Amino acid sequence: NASLAPTDNALYKIYIIDEVHMLTREAFNALLKTMEEPPGHVKFILCTTEPHKVPPTIQSRCQRFDFRNIATQRIVEHLRHVLEQEEMAAEDEVIWQIARLGNGSMRDALSLLDRIIASAEPGGPAVTGELVEQMLGLPPQERILQLVDALAGGDVAGSLRHTSALLDAGIGQDQVIGTLIERLRQLMLIAACGGDSDLVELSDDARKAAVEQAGRFDVAGLVHMIALCENLQRHGRSSSNPRALLDVTVVRLALAEKMADVTALLSATPGDRAATIVPSQAGKSTKKKIKIAPLNQLPSAASPVAEPPAPSAVMVESKESAGVWEAVLAAVAETPSLSWVSNLTLTELNANMARLSVRSGQRDLLSFAQQQRERLEQLVKQVSGRSLRIEIEMLAGPDDRLVKPDRETGGAVDQKRALALPLVKQVLEHFDATLIEARANQSAGSAESGT
Repeated sequence: NASLAPTDNALYKIYIIDEVHMLTREAFNALLKTMEEPPGHVKFILCTTEPHKVPPTIQSRCQRFDFRNIATQRIVEHLRHVLEQEEMAAEDEVIWQIARLGNGSMRDALSLLDRIIASAEPGGPAVTGELVEQMLGLPPQERILQLVDALAGGDVAGSLRHTSALLDAGIGQDQVIGTLIERLRQLMLIAACGGDSDLVELSDDARKAAVEQAGRFDVAGLVHMIALCENLQRHGRSSSNPRALLDVTVVRLALAEKMADVTALLSATPGDRAATIVPSQAGKSTKKKIKIAPLNQLPSAASPVAEPPAPSAVMVESKESAGVWEAVLAAVAETPSLSWVSNLTLTELNANMARLSVRSGQRDLLSFAQQQRERLEQLVKQVSGRSLRIEIEMLAGPDDRLVKPDRETGGAVDQKRALALPLVKQVLEHFDATLIEARANQSAGSAESGT
């Protein structure tokens, strides 16, 4: 039909092919023959959301126009203009919510606004938060904020209660998780970019509340929480018991800000193997302990146990240095994700550099601290008011002999023997770890007593 002239005094024939990337290769080849030498009266408009799937031979014969999402702020301004022209009242936060639900499309946002206005009571407020939630089946925003507050405080029972209340109100599990992800994303943007960032799409009042709530998290913790929610979305639909997965995820979210001191757990004496966990409580810092049951292969409580080697480096003793380090430790006391800093020692401080040290043998802590060097520098700068370069090293001590000759083999301790120990198995399984090296216990009489 393209070769036939238009009828009824029309000047052009216009063919609009939507989602053109879904055409088969044979269909594209047939279309290409007409597009190579089109009649003067024919215009093709090819629409697609995936232009990379359109063959280059087709793209080379087209003028390309990319339609991009409209900024949420511009949608908000236009919605306000429409409401003013219609002489309708609306809550500012609700206008922002409708604009965000438009996902960059002015048409979708206007359609939502039109539906909500049509459902508003005559003579009453045109657009309210309750009306939007009722019309669109959205989770109550207040309940979501309460859930996030419970997660921030590490309140497992409260988090589960708020989640159950949302489901009992008829809100679908996917909607609960989707709304929670959006809230955590807003908090992550605030924590990473600041409350004044243009990336934060909230009204002024909601922005102030979000800034206060974001102060109870750190960026890394929020990223982890979003990943947990996304994992639930991916696997929840195929599960035979999605509610159980939801409850498990909520518990993990409430515990996400807790961080066990792995180094302390592994270096504790057999008689008192405990690691300190500092929960993220609102304004509180309490300590709980987790215990690993003693094993038969470990030395008994009556056996002599070697004390950790004393650092061989000369510690900084000036009042200024001690005050700075005490201030750093006080700053991290309320942030569980920084609890590992308390295992570092300040050994040198001058105008340009601060040197931190870990005890001999703590290679895992040394590696982790070196990866977090920039974060440490920002923390010290906040406390001391000075930009200092952080250097991290391992103290020299009698434990530096990482491999002790074995009397029977004359070489290093066999890793197979170390892996056979029940405690090693338990640690590797609990922390998803890998055994790097094994050495004989310095306090034992022979290599048979432990590694």
